[in-house]
Amino acid sequence: MKYEVLSKFYYKDKEKYEYEYHQRINSLSSIMLGIDINGYEAFVVTIPELINLIENIYSLNFKLDKLYKDLPGVARECYRRNCIIDEIMLTNDIEGVYSTRKEITDVFDSKTNDKQLRFHGLVNKYKILNDNEMAEIPLFKSEDIRNLYDEIVLNEINKNDWPDGVMFRKSKVSVISATQKEKHVGLLPEEKIVLYMDKALDLLNNDNISKMIRISVFHYLIGYIHPFYDGNGRLSRFISSFLISKELCPLVSYRLSYAIKTNKELYYKIFDICNDKKNKGDVTPFVITFLKFIINSIENLYEKVSNGYEALDYLNDILNIVYSDDNREEKSMKYILFYLIQNELFDTESFDRNRLEEISDYSYQTITKIIDKLISSGAPITTEKEGKKIKYKLDMDTIEDFLMSKAE
Repeated sequence: MKYEVLSKFYYKDKEKYEYEYHQRINSLSSIMLGIDINGYEAFVVTIPELINLIENIYSLNFKLDKLYKDLPGVARECYRRNCIIDEIMLTNDIEGVYSTRKEITDVFDSKTNDKQLRFHGLVNKYKILNDNEMAEIPLFKSEDIRNLYDEIVLNEINKNDWPDGVMFRKSKVSVISATQKEKHVGLLPEEKIVLYMDKALDLLNNDNISKMIRISVFHYLIGYIHPFYDGNGRLSRFISSFLISKELCPLVSYRLSYAIKTNKELYYKIFDICNDKKNKGDVTPFVITFLKFIINSIENLYEKVSNGYEALDYLNDILNIVYSDDNREEKSMKYILFYLIQNELFDTESFDRNRLEEISDYSYQTITKIIDKLISSGAPITTEKEGKKIKYKLDMDTIEDFLMSKAE
């Protein structure tokens, strides 16, 4: 049965509205969160639908994680890289921040630690999400939130919107609708922001509550508290991605902005519902919606990885027929083609010679000779120059025909 938003009862039957509210907060299945939303203690009702969503997340994640780990290393790295760049592009786009794929890619591929590069902090933070063992970001007190904000957001916003309080903002900030209507006002004064943020972090670290519920609620609370003038959305999406990366397959953490962007109207609507005073602190609708976003992300990822895996497995079988491992030259041609196929299936950026050198055992000069040999044999590889880089593009529409002709 669909979970009814409390505010809907308000307009139908005031008596039933109050009855339903007390039924919910007094239920054994309710989790009282110890933080007020518009004067009412926030709570989540762990209805069967919510429990089923959590179980579904872990079940789907198990399948995705296994499939992802079965991919060859190059394919995994290509897809991870592509998903991170997409995520950063989309999290900027949601906030109306213009960024190009090239500038994000340049920061991602940069060998220097140039903090002056645009989006340097954001890109480098997202890059660590794949390393579950080493990626540690403290999230215990308000100072941790401010430090993270300074690292990934501060340099990307107008200086007029920089925090002007001791830690957060000290003046009013509003969320405005497309029709210029004030939908939500962030908390004030700053002392209250700090108090609520510390409570939200305590909640986030409460192991007595399901991790997926805590992630969902904390994402909502950053939006409700609105600790900064600008950058709250990018900050909350990164934190949610970080927390998801510690709990699920890292790929899922790179797909949150995609899910939000695809369902942007619903995303903002569910914030409005839970921010409504008539909703009396019930954040269950937000948790349900957020968990559905995660499921949608996992399902889309599984389909993409599964399709790529099948195509890669099929083409690899043909490669093993066409090129002999006993012949050194043919073996090297097979390996380079296999790398290019993985890249084409799982990334949108073409390999250049430097990247091929990094992932293979071949030198820069050897790679050039192998590519030239493949092209001369009819392989559908084109070269293009981008600055000082020479990039290689493999035509996936004709690679099968080429290999089959060689196998005959």
